[in-house]
Amino acid sequence: MLRGTTVPANWAIVDAVFVTLCDMAGLEPGARLTYKDVQRPIYRHVEDAWHQALDHPDWYWKPEPPQPPLKPAKDPWEDEPPF
Repeated sequence: MLRGTTVPANWAIVDAVFVTLCDMAGLEPGARLTYKDVQRPIYRHVEDAWHQALDHPDWYWKPEPPQPPLKPAKDPWEDEPPF
């Protein structure tokens, strides 16, 4: 969930994680936040983002898998004699 690979279908799970992270950060979940020129409680921003992710699963960012290096890395032990 925190890596953006799954979206919980149950708000209670999201709310529990949100409240815990707010507590760890020393923030009040009801504190007001301005995001994209809209000021409202932090929990409302999070809830709207959760609804957006559920309603439009292709909307949110999905990480790209890592690409293999263009050329293999040099073996740091290739010049060492065998033991």
